Amino acid sequence: MLVRAAKIGKTWKRIFQERQIVMALCQKKSFNHISRTLKVSKKRIKNIFGQAQKLGYLTGKSLPPAPAAVLPLPPPVLNKNKSKMDKLIGQHLAFIQERLAANYHIATIWETFPEPNISRTTFYRFIKQHCLKEHHPPHHLLPRVIPEYAQRPGEVLFLDWGKMMNVTDPLARKNRPLYFLTGILGHSRYLMVRLVWNKDQATTLEALESMFTEMGGVPAKIISDNPPCFVQRPSYYEPELNLIFSRFCAHYHIMPELAPPPHPKAKAKVDRMIPYIRRLFEGYGPSWHGIAHAQAYLNQRLKIANLRRHGSTQQRPSEVFRRTEKPRLRKLPAAKYHCEECRWSKVRQDGHVRFKDKYYSVEKKYLGCEVLVLGNQHTVRIYYNGTLIATHRRLHQTMRHKSTKIGHLEPYEQTMTNHHNLEKQAARIGPAAAQLARAILKNNLSFFDRRKVWGILNLAQKYPVEEVERACAAALAQRDLSFRGVEAFFKTLPSSHQKNMAAAARSKARRRPKECLANTNL
Repeated sequence: MLVRAAKIGKTWKRIFQERQIVMALCQKKSFNHISRTLKVSKKRIKNIFGQAQKLGYLTGKSLPPAPAAVLPLPPPVLNKNKSKMDKLIGQHLAFIQERLAANYHIATIWETFPEPNISRTTFYRFIKQHCLKEHHPPHHLLPRVIPEYAQRPGEVLFLDWGKMMNVTDPLARKNRPLYFLTGILGHSRYLMVRLVWNKDQATTLEALESMFTEMGGVPAKIISDNPPCFVQRPSYYEPELNLIFSRFCAHYHIMPELAPPPHPKAKAKVDRMIPYIRRLFEGYGPSWHGIAHAQAYLNQRLKIANLRRHGSTQQRPSEVFRRTEKPRLRKLPAAKYHCEECRWSKVRQDGHVRFKDKYYSVEKKYLGCEVLVLGNQHTVRIYYNGTLIATHRRLHQTMRHKSTKIGHLEPYEQTMTNHHNLEKQAARIGPAAAQLARAILKNNLSFFDRRKVWGILNLAQKYPVEEVERACAAALAQRDLSFRGVEAFFKTLPSSHQKNMAAAARSKARRRPKECLANTNL
């Protein structure tokens, strides 16, 4: 029984119909029977009869197995020139084919065509009728065999951003967009989503850390496109990574791999999930109860989604992740990454660098130089030409604006902040003076206490050292830890005696080395 060909392409329909006709001819069916059954003209049956007779099918040769063609297909024939314009263009067919082979655009070929009277519409119609290609497609669009990009367990985490919807925040009282960061593991297809208000660097890295915490480990590689939070300067060949993102990857020992800008196939596994995630969130409804409530709802939907059978692997992503991929992940580092910020800044004339409206000191040799400032919630680091030159604790106090290290000050300023130097000078006067100076500086009332000690040391220039030592011993006996208590000892003496002691102190000072004198410039 003859069966008519199904409704398929013209070429396949011709192949199936020719096979049915040849099979009917081999069964000694008449031309009239075949024509009535298959609705084919007798002229075509006669033509196929001649070809089948030449190939030996009618004399016992077996037909090739289906669906191979039993008769050779005719080569494509160009349409015959029907108009004068087609004949005129056909004379320059070699000109057109040569430029099409050189990847010329069809509009460029028409503009440089030797015949100026050919309109654009007529030229385009000729190209279409004669089945000429406009230009050769790029290499990645040519017909080819496309392999599967398979990943090993724990190898890749694909990332991509998407916009969920516009919501009206009741706290801010304004309409604002809601975004989400999607992460999917390449082997198990385990899906994770984080809802966020913006796509800045701090938010992205915080969302990534929460994904690592959910996975209980770290993958070997991250594949993403070129967002500004990851890339300083995008490039098709070698993108320039953002400094903070590169430090983040170094902390977790992750290799970042950024796909070329026009190459979405490199991360197709996560790109295909963007519409699916929006569909999962459709059931949340129009009312808004906060981003935490929305994230909790989405987590419930994702838990169900990860339990479904994946269309490609026919396995449940959550089971594959728990059984195969999670044991292959790297362990989380002991210390959590503290999100950093970086700024290029110029050292001011006061020896400080500005960072987030606070100022941090460096050595005076770097005045006017461009430095890199890296800071987190606890520490600020300053680099010059790749060398660490200063480290400070981050300032968070509202009323304090500068952090200055003692080592960055001048030598005499460093001495002013060093109590040991004052105690050493007081010890030259005597043990009582050293004990009194130590007791005064013990309160650590900063500049006010140092002024008291300076005054006591200055008395050693007016009066003999022995008398100053006696005055300090008297002040200690009375528990008077002040400069005025020591000075009162000399005021009780007669004026003539005071003048004699002062003259003796001056004459002794001339014979004494200068280093033994108190430093009154302090």
